[in-house]
Amino acid sequence: MPWELPYARDKEVAALRRRLERLEIELAKARKVIEVQGNVSALLEELLESKNIPTRMGSEGKLTVRVDQCWRPGSVRSMP
Repeated sequence: MPWELPYARDKEVAALRRRLERLEIELAKARKVIEVQGNVSALLEELLESKNIPTRMGSEGKLTVRVDQCWRPGSVRSMP
């Protein structure tokens, strides 16, 4: 029937708008995660530099740390 076509179109438009809204929320969350990861990375790099711990960029562009020079027995203090 002719009246079904506008109804089907409106229904599809509404579904696409809901999907767009969900994807925009997901994108905002992903952007926030990326921002937080960047901040954590910068803080970690700053901490490592202040402790003179050797680091280098790995083949995948990731910061790598010499673990044997990061931790030494007795260097970790227990919490009170």
